[in-house]
Amino acid sequence: AGATEVIPETLEAGLMIASHALFLLNVPLVRIMRRVQEQRASRYRLMREYFSGDAFAQSEGEWRDDRMHSILIVDDSPAVNRALADFDTDGVVVTALVRQGERKLRPTSDTELLAGDALVLFGSPDDLQRVERALLG
Repeated sequence: AGATEVIPETLEAGLMIASHALFLLNVPLVRIMRRVQEQRASRYRLMREYFSGDAFAQSEGEWRDDRMHSILIVDDSPAVNRALADFDTDGVVVTALVRQGERKLRPTSDTELLAGDALVLFGSPDDLQRVERALLG
C-alpha cells in the first residue's frame, strides 16, 4: 500500500500500560517518561517527518514539524472526569484514546477522561506541549 514502515497498533498501548505499571510501582514519573520518549524516538523515527494534511491548513510550500505524542492521564490530573471539550485542543488532533487496553480512534469531544487513559495526540511541538500542560496540570 506504499507504507515505508508499519507500527503495530499495540506498540503505543504497550508503552502506556508499562508506564502506568511503573507509575504504580512508584518509579519516578521523570524516569518513566524519559524511557518512553526514548522508545518512541527509535520506533517512530519515520513518523516524525514533516506532515501536511487537511487537519492543519498550510500555505503552499510551508511545512510544520508535526509529530505524534501520547500522554497518560494520571490520578491527580485536572483532566480526570472531564470531557475533552473542556480543554483547548486547537492545533492538535486527538487520534486515539486507549482505555484498559482498548483503543478508540478519534474520540469525540464529549468523551470523559479517566485516570489511566492514554491519549495519542498529533500536532506541532508547541501545541502538544500546551495541550499536555492543560491535561496534566
